[in-house]
Formats: sequence, C-alpha cells, structure tokens
Amino acid sequence: AASLVHEFQHLKLHALLNSVPLHDESDEPNGEAFYAPWRDEPRPLPGLFQGVFAFFGVVDYRRRLTLTAKGDTLRRAQFQLVHWRTQTLEAYAALRSSPRLTGTGRDFVRLMGDTTAAWTEHPAVPGDLMVLAEEAVVAHRTRWRLHHLRPDAAAVAELADAWTSGALHASPWSMPVALCPDPAAAPSHTYAALLCRVATAPAGPGLRDSEIDPSDFARLFGSPDEARRLAVEQVTGGSDPHESWVRLGLALRRQRATPSAENLGSDAAAFALTHRPELIRAVHALVTELTGAAPDLVALAAWIGAEDSTPDFPDLPKMDAAFTVHT
Repeated sequence: AASLVHEFQHLKLHALLNSVPLHDESDEPNGEAFYAPWRDEPRPLPGLFQGVFAFFGVVDYRRRLTLTAKGDTLRRAQFQLVHWRTQTLEAYAALRSSPRLTGTGRDFVRLMGDTTAAWTEHPAVPGDLMVLAEEAVVAHRTRWRLHHLRPDAAAVAELADAWTSGALHASPWSMPVALCPDPAAAPSHTYAALLCRVATAPAGPGLRDSEIDPSDFARLFGSPDEARRLAVEQVTGGSDPHESWVRLGLALRRQRATPSAENLGSDAAAFALTHRPELIRAVHALVTELTGAAPDLVALAAWIGAEDSTPDFPDLPKMDAAFTVHT
C-alpha cells in the first residue's frame, strides 16, 4: 500500500510539472546535489523534489495506519512513521530553501508544508520505537557522510597537529566539506529494515542466527558497553571503512543513557561521530600515519566534539541544504 501511495504521488507531481514549472530546470549550478534520505547517493534538485513529494504521501499513510492498526502491524507503522517523518522533514527543509524554485514552486512547497501539521495527530509512540527509528535516521546520515563527504585537508592537518601536540581543546570544527560522490556506495536500507524487525520482535529470538553484526546485537539487546568495544575493534581492525564507524557512533549514543566511569566522554564522542564522522575518520587516519600508532578512537572523537556537543546543538545530525560536488 505504501508503494502505491508513493508511485501515485509521483504521477501527480509529474502531471503538475507538465503544466507549470516549479523549479529551474537548467543544468545543476556548480555541481549542486542534495542529501535525499531514501537514496544512498546524492540527488539533484528535481530528484529531491520528486522524493519529498512522494514521501509526504507515505508519511501521511503511515500516520493514518497507526490510527487503526494493532499489535506488530501497529509497532511497524509507528517505527516507519517516526523514521520517515524525521527524514522527510529534513529533506523538505532543503527543498524549501532552494533558490532555484520558481515563484509558483515556492508557493506549492509552502502549501505542502501546511499539511505537515497533521503528522503528529496519532497515538503516542512507545519510547523504544522512538529510539530505534532515530537510530535508523542517524545510521543513514552517518553512512552517507562517510561515503560522500571529504573534510578540508588543511583543517584535518590542523586538528591532527593539535592532537599530537597535546592541545587541551580542538579548534572549532565549522569547516567546509567537499561532496565527492562514491559510486561504490551500496544500498543501505537493509539496516532500517533490521531495526524495524527489532521493533516488532523486541525479545530478539531468532535474530542472533540471522546476518546481524555482533556489535549491533549487543547494542540492540542491552549491552552498549560491549557494542562499543566490538565496534572499536572493527574500526581499528579496518574490517569495514563505513559500517564499523556507524556502529561505533550508535553504540556511544546508547551509552549516554547509562553513564558510568567506563563511558566518560561518550556524549562528545557520540556527537562527533554522528554529526561529522568524515572528519573524525580523516583525523584518526592522519594521526595514525604521522605517529605510527592509532590514537584512542573514542578519546579523539570526544576531544574534537567537546566544544560542540552542547545543548544548543541538535541531537540528530543535520544535513546541509545543498552540497557542491567536488571536481
């Protein structure tokens, strides 16, 4: 049913675009591209517009389903609602801010926004589902950044030098990033599907025998410290240049709920690893190259994130409105 709603939304927008231009249809200026949370690669403005409009329909369908569904169907619908509502609103903000919208396009997008007020008209979503849905959001955004964004080399070198020199604090990390699309980025929504499966089978029977990573299993079923340890081993072992970093950020986010002497610095490290994972990975690699030894991964992330992990910063990583493709 959600797929039918999705495709019907595309048909409606295509019909409208055949009648009136909603955005500048010339070539993308300066290699502009966007984060589209339903895709694993950067998307041009027309693709972003189509996706946002399609998911406006999907989110409202999920909301309506939560009004009548029961049992596992309800929990699945609630997970999908929170997940896609969060992602769609992020993409909508990027679309709304584009200077390439025509006057009619701006009016149309504004009217789209008026419909989002109803997206919170549903029964309360259980806290465990909120956590899982937010993890799906964080995982996709983190993975996308690791695949496609490259931090400024001079800024990376400055941070690496400060760390090796024993500086007490990192310099502010508001620095440019270049969009370098990774053609090898594999489809990643299987991870959201895994979290949705956990949402409907919270006790976990059978999941251990499936293809679930040990760090994920530990995090999802009550052992965040073990999840962190396993993820650190994966990162330092170089087993996967993307997924292991995602798992570490998620494990540190879970540790914040159970503060202890063993996980001091988790807040700042979790912030850095989920908001700017590409920066932490680059600095970690350069420090390792310069010193011949890998630094304490969590300590490095906490050091970089300490100045920015304040209450004024959003818990969920925010994506820029548009990125410029590096050529």
